[in-house]
Amino acid sequence: MRILLIEADAQLREKIALVLHSGGGYEVTQASSSQQAVALLLGQQFDLAVGRASVISQLPVQLPRIGFGAAPDELPPYSLGWIESLQPLPGFAEQVRQLWQQHSKKHQ
Repeated sequence: MRILLIEADAQLREKIALVLHSGGGYEVTQASSSQQAVALLLGQQFDLAVGRASVISQLPVQLPRIGFGAAPDELPPYSLGWIESLQPLPGFAEQVRQLWQQHSKKHQ
């Protein structure tokens, strides 16, 4: 699975990408902003976007997405779910896996 990870904090982005890659075996492409994410989306195919509410709600494509951090009042379009706590990071990766599996089972 190919994940587009969007996070402004470079250190946190690196940690999340490492955990998603090593813990889940996912191919992770990193973006630091929604503008950078859109540029990447124009040239590559992704299965899932992961990011904070302010970023993933702005994505102009019909791409499944998982949010993290403080949950918004309303989930963004195409949202598979929300993960409020990033810690511990291996647990975060497991929650991403579970949400993706639930989505995949519905669309088989």
